[in-house]
Amino acid sequence: MDQSSRRDDTWKLIEPSPGTVAPTDDAELTALQALKSKALTMIALSGRDNVIPYIANITKPYVCWATLKALYASNSNSRKLLLWRKLTSLKLEEGGSMSTFLQHFKEFINELACAGETIADEEHVLNTFS
Repeated sequence: MDQSSRRDDTWKLIEPSPGTVAPTDDAELTALQALKSKALTMIALSGRDNVIPYIANITKPYVCWATLKALYASNSNSRKLLLWRKLTSLKLEEGGSMSTFLQHFKEFINELACAGETIADEEHVLNTFS
């Protein structure tokens, strides 16, 4: 089984097709439980450590995904404001790595873009070197 079909099988747990019927056979139930466990593991390992408290006690992959989606995909003004504050307060620490700083900077820029905020090149430069 190739990587994309395994990913598709796991994704079906997060967004099941309409009309999907739950298995009744013991073997199918065991396989489904193993797939759910795999999906939860993949979601947890794909995030940062700071998301674990939000998803630690969730046992259903679609609930886990919905929780993270609500937490990070919000386009609300408060989310945008929080991201702007994080971006403008980001500083290169004494003896800190420039690559780590730029990685964090790029993450905030990408999160803002996902929230619908476009940032001009001049603002990139001003925020980076201010």
